Amino acid sequence: MSDQTGVDESADDAHDEEPSAFIRWLRQYDDGQLVEELDDAFKQLVIEVHGTGKSGKLTLEVPVGPKGRTIITSGDVKVKHPPTEKIHEFFFPDAEGVLHRDEPNQLKLDLKTVGTVPGSLRVVNTETGEMKEVAR
Repeated sequence: MSDQTGVDESADDAHDEEPSAFIRWLRQYDDGQLVEELDDAFKQLVIEVHGTGKSGKLTLEVPVGPKGRTIITSGDVKVKHPPTEKIHEFFFPDAEGVLHRDEPNQLKLDLKTVGTVPGSLRVVNTETGEMKEVAR
C-alpha cells in the first residue's frame, strides 16, 4: 500500500519475511563460504568489466540430486572474464628451439657509443649541393 509520499510500504514488508528456500540454502551451504566466494567473484568481475569496457559473466551452478531419503547439493562458481588484448611479440628461434630477442645467426657488430662533438652541424641542400653550418 502507498503512503502519502507514493512509496509502496509493502515492498519493505517483504524483507521482514523468512528468506526463500534458495537463499536459506545458499547461506547454510558450506557455512556461508559459497556466498563469500560469489561476492568476491562478483566484485572482481565488476572491476574487470569496468576496466576493460567489455562484458563478463558470473554463473552459479547448483547440481541437486537424490541420495537415499536426502537431497545432495553442491555449488560451483564460474566466472567468464572479459576478454583482454593479447600482446604479440617477435622472437628468433635457434637450432635447439630456444627463443631469442636477437637473431642468433646474425653476426654481432662491436658498436660503441660516441660522445657528442662540440660545434655546429652541417646541413646539405640535396637540390643545390650547398652546405650550411647550423648551430646546435
